[in-house]
Amino acid sequence: MNCLCPKCCRPLESTGSVEVDGHDCPVYQCNECLATVDMLGADVEVALTFAVDPDGTPFDPASPDGRFPFQSDS
Repeated sequence: MNCLCPKCCRPLESTGSVEVDGHDCPVYQCNECLATVDMLGADVEVALTFAVDPDGTPFDPASPDGRFPFQSDS
């Protein structure tokens, strides 16, 4: 299954899957887009990694609310 990066819209291939609420959700990684994560108290830039729920909506499985850091509240 292919998906577009939610930040830059590049087409990506699944790199694996994660189980969320009993659903197997494909995982994608965009090596062109960076995300900042806290790793042992330091901010580290990593490739944007996300999953897609059964409805086809991308989400950040590492975020408590599933939102991406680049998404606004509006």
